[in-house]
Amino acid sequence: MRISDTDINKILDSVPIVDVVSKSVTLRRSGVNYFGCCPFHDEKTASMCVSPSKRMFKCFGCGEHGNVIWFVSKIEGISYGEAAKKLAAEYNIDIKVEEQTPEEVLREHEREELFIVFKAANEWFEKHVDDRADKYIASRGLNDWSRREFHVGAAGTYRQMFDELSRLYNPDTLLKAGLVNKRENGEILDYFRSRVVFPFLDRYGRVIGFTGRDLSGSAKAKYLNTPETMLFKKGTEFFGLYQARQEIVKFNKIFLVEGQFDVISFAQNGVRNVICKSGSALDKVQVKKLRSLAENITLVYDDDKAGIHAAISQIPVLLEMGLNVRCVMLPEGQDPDDFARAHTGQLRETIRPMEMSFVNYLFEKLYRLAGDEPGREAGLKTIIDTIAHLPEETLRSDYMRSLSRLTEMATDQLMPKLRHSLSSVKQTDQPVSGFCGIEEATEIYDKERDKIRLTTSWREFEENVGSRPVVYYRGCPEESDLQKLRQLDNSVVVNDPDCVFNDKTESDDIKTLKALFRANFNIDIETEESIVGFIQWYVDIYGEYIREEEPTTNVMDIFLDRLAEMMAEATEVTRTRSMKDWAKRLSLPSEKALKDIVKPYITRKRSKNKVEAERENLDDVADVDGNTLPEYVEESEEYKRMLSRYGFYPLLSKSKGEPVCYMFKNDSGGYGRVCDFFMTPLLHVYDKDPELNKRIVKITSMSPEIRKAKYVEWKSAIFANMATFRAALVNEGAYNFENGNIKHYDKIWTWMSHQFKTCFQLRTFGQQKEDFFAWSNAIFHRNDKGEFEIKKVDNLGLVEHGGDLFYSPAYSEIYAYDRSDSDIFEQDRHLRFIDVPSNRQIFFAKWADLMNRVYRIEDNGKWAIIYSILCGFRSDLYPVIGNFTAIFFIGQTSSGKSQIAQSIRALYEVPSAPSSNLNQISDAAFFSILERFRDVPCIFEEYNDEEISDQKFQGLKAVTYDGDGKQKRRSASGNDIETSKVNASIILLGQEAPQRDDNALSNRVVLCEVPAHNFSGDQEAQRIFKELKSYEKEGLSYLLVEVQKLRPLFRSHFIAYMEQSRKELQDALAGMSGRSGDQSRIIGTVSMFLATCRLLINDAPHLQLPFSYDEFFKLAVKKVRHQCDMLAKSDKLATFFGTLDFLIDKGTLKIGRDYTIDQPDKVTLKGGAVVQLTEGQKVMYMNLTNAHKHYLTAMKGDERPLTLTTLVVNLKSHPAYIGDVSNKKFIWQEEVRTMRTPPGTVNPANMMEVDPDNTMVIKMEKKSKQTSAVVLDYDMLQQMMGIDFEHATLEDEDTRPF
Repeated sequence: MRISDTDINKILDSVPIVDVVSKSVTLRRSGVNYFGCCPFHDEKTASMCVSPSKRMFKCFGCGEHGNVIWFVSKIEGISYGEAAKKLAAEYNIDIKVEEQTPEEVLREHEREELFIVFKAANEWFEKHVDDRADKYIASRGLNDWSRREFHVGAAGTYRQMFDELSRLYNPDTLLKAGLVNKRENGEILDYFRSRVVFPFLDRYGRVIGFTGRDLSGSAKAKYLNTPETMLFKKGTEFFGLYQARQEIVKFNKIFLVEGQFDVISFAQNGVRNVICKSGSALDKVQVKKLRSLAENITLVYDDDKAGIHAAISQIPVLLEMGLNVRCVMLPEGQDPDDFARAHTGQLRETIRPMEMSFVNYLFEKLYRLAGDEPGREAGLKTIIDTIAHLPEETLRSDYMRSLSRLTEMATDQLMPKLRHSLSSVKQTDQPVSGFCGIEEATEIYDKERDKIRLTTSWREFEENVGSRPVVYYRGCPEESDLQKLRQLDNSVVVNDPDCVFNDKTESDDIKTLKALFRANFNIDIETEESIVGFIQWYVDIYGEYIREEEPTTNVMDIFLDRLAEMMAEATEVTRTRSMKDWAKRLSLPSEKALKDIVKPYITRKRSKNKVEAERENLDDVADVDGNTLPEYVEESEEYKRMLSRYGFYPLLSKSKGEPVCYMFKNDSGGYGRVCDFFMTPLLHVYDKDPELNKRIVKITSMSPEIRKAKYVEWKSAIFANMATFRAALVNEGAYNFENGNIKHYDKIWTWMSHQFKTCFQLRTFGQQKEDFFAWSNAIFHRNDKGEFEIKKVDNLGLVEHGGDLFYSPAYSEIYAYDRSDSDIFEQDRHLRFIDVPSNRQIFFAKWADLMNRVYRIEDNGKWAIIYSILCGFRSDLYPVIGNFTAIFFIGQTSSGKSQIAQSIRALYEVPSAPSSNLNQISDAAFFSILERFRDVPCIFEEYNDEEISDQKFQGLKAVTYDGDGKQKRRSASGNDIETSKVNASIILLGQEAPQRDDNALSNRVVLCEVPAHNFSGDQEAQRIFKELKSYEKEGLSYLLVEVQKLRPLFRSHFIAYMEQSRKELQDALAGMSGRSGDQSRIIGTVSMFLATCRLLINDAPHLQLPFSYDEFFKLAVKKVRHQCDMLAKSDKLATFFGTLDFLIDKGTLKIGRDYTIDQPDKVTLKGGAVVQLTEGQKVMYMNLTNAHKHYLTAMKGDERPLTLTTLVVNLKSHPAYIGDVSNKKFIWQEEVRTMRTPPGTVNPANMMEVDPDNTMVIKMEKKSKQTSAVVLDYDMLQQMMGIDFEHATLEDEDTRPF
């Protein structure tokens, strides 16, 4: 829907954001703002700020922010337009709603219909409480107030409600609402028949579902909930929450009981902040809803095994979400309902002293009452496991001390058990390190008057954010955080930072301040006594510790090392002015002693800042006299071994300490220089092909003209002898093998040959035959422990798997300085693993939901989600199935097909990766892409039947057919032929479906039409599109990792699922007309998508899809029908028969001469085979040579017609084909035109010549011909092709004048 900006502003001006948010979140005023727990992520600290003045909300934890309309849209799961309309209606704001999308209209209509029928049903239930139900309700002690407050009603028997309500409301809507159910025989019954019924209400008091308690005593389930609908999700709703909300906020506390009668009894007796669950389990979604309302919760469950088990299972979930959990132990034999009715009017006062900590409760139930030692040990373990779910260490310690007192066991004896429990508990993610509030501070900051105030106190931050330039920080901010803060200002004030440190580490506050100081921030520290600069404060805290604790010499050295580093960062003026004072505070003997300690750090800092000299001088090499060994050789075991075994050592440069030439032992006992360079062996890239077997070395030179080290990659054969080596060396620059001979070279090579790391180059990325997935900068595999792991390449581009080294040049420093416009690894770097911080990652379900919503037109999003998963397993499926599939998006320019394709590929490659234009890319480059990326989708644009080269078309077919690519010679001189492999999955884009080779490609791919659309007026569509693209831009590698974990499941389950889906499709499409070959192949193709969907739902529910298998199956059936129809329209065989039909109408093609239709009992085919026919079955004999000749004439100037050979092949694959006959007699009548009385005609009566009459007479003359013919099932052909060849009939003699 579309709402004007004027009306949107009217809503934003009129609707109080605090009122709206407080319906979902308990808000607490702090300064000018309000704070509460964010409902959009899991948190314990209230980090969501609501600003009445700005009319905005913002969570400093997850970053979610927006206006009141966006809040309602997010919390309700509806579109932005729907949220605006909802608020306008609630606050009586007159707005104009422009045209809605069909999906919005349908969704809103369905929701409204459900609300209406639920309301009607609730009123019906309340009015139909019969005597039996009334007697039961009264027996449970419910008074009139309770009945009205909780809308207690009752259902009749059989179908009483349906009969009455179906007169007013659509029966389908009643069925969708779960108010009735339909049996297999079609009979409709009331769903809640013979039950007392209680409604569930949403936050606005609207009925969204029911729960019913059986009265008959014969039902399988005592309690029954509404089935899941658009409005009701079992397990996420609480009974009584609408009635209890105000009391919960008032007391900041929730009583959680087991059933509806418990809730009503508590409320009836004065405790109204009470609710119960709608299902047996309690998950994080429910707990998050509770945490947004209150901080305290008390469990009041039945005193039986079920009640105790529920408490044991639910307490850990409640603790993890930061709730303070207490329990009530009821008297033996009583449930909450009994207890409440026993304390009428005094329930709150009676229950308050009965509340106990969860540790005391579990101790009483599991430990004290245990019958033996094993029972007590098991109970103790459960209690400690529960304590381990507390997120804060201090709370865990407090409860462990309580447990120690209760069990009379020493804390030291219990703590090891807690540490063991903690190892198996996934701790709640801590808030991300960094700064909060920089944007808010920017809005109000006056650089002339203000200073940025850094604080670690959330209370101080929430009280001042928006009114003072205060920034909250936690942990150690990264460089990017410092840059953001520097853009605001480089002067900050910090109040009383944490100054805890020891010889092992320093507090996060100290580390943060040191990082700021290194980044040249001016830092003032506020203490109780005064305000001092950071370096003075830093010296003071260490000086005080040194004076009071008198640390050991080793510890003192560590402290002075830290201090000296920070002093070196201070300005020269500060050091000169303060050094004497610092020495005194640090208990050093003199100012000089401190200066001597700091001096190396100052020198080191200056050297870092010093600009590298433009040229190195020759005297940069180490000082040697040629007769004695340098000290660095004597001190290095490696260099000594090199000298002893090979007769040389490296001469090092002074500036970098790296080898620059060889020093060989000479005959006089001294050492002489060989070469003006040194080669450090790095990698031996092994390959059986000599052309690909390579060595990579690093060359460093002593020449001043060559400043940087150079990496070279040479074929291994280059090093076979000195001549080929020197020839290769010439190509690299001014590197000279001076003073050296072949003996020197042999020794150098012998040493080098033992130093290379042997590795295998990754020539194909994606899934590897060694069973790991390779990006260009990392791999995903199982490590030696069998655990899944991401392992990144090192600086040389090496990564280890299974004991072997693999080499990825794209991310090797070897090529770091060689990249240019002709970068040969650019394409590889598009397939790279992107490490996204966990706080900015999304779940698979969120990604899939966005895909589904963004590309909702024609349900393209659903096909895109499934294909993006399926692509990752082509190498596992193709060898077993024998074929694969692809997806083809058809649409006009700017229709959005490229965006869908890029979103599919975004799981694998970065969004900036280019697509390939099939009309511009060379055949060689095309096949290179298909071979280089295995199980990775590649995008090919601008498909066109006429313009695509034959080689590319065959390559596209190879993706789905044989998997073989282009043939080429292995070498220029050899005769060996090799065929490139097709490894990639493909995404095709074009403006028309492929029809080439009689739809050879179309029936192996899924065709998805992308109609042009305009979302310029749809703010919600634009928002979710931007959201999806922002996640894609940041990187989705972490989602691909989760997908890759499914590989064992695809290998073991996929084929069975595919066959099952294929059978289901065939059954659903039974009787459908069309070419059986096309239909069968399309069913096979679509079955792969269905199998993927089934596998995800059945075996990987954690990767949640936004649709069910049944929903997708309906789409699949529709897709097969539609695609078969599309192919039929472009079917050249159908065109052939359509042309014949036209020629029959025109009179060119004649029955009897070119074809005949008959009803024989049997047909004898070539070779003697006899085909028995059913009674009345019509067959058509066709003189194919004649028919094809007329067809060619009619097709002149049109698209390429079928050749006779291709026509025969296509006919033989058609289900209407019966066979060929050798001798079929064709009999027909042909027009013969003659003059009525030709000249010279004699009258036989008088033998006189009569006058000629040149009037033309047309006569039909019988003719026949015996020839071979094709035999076709005419009835089937007529049904499938829509033809009628029988409308042409033989005519009698025509004697009309011409």
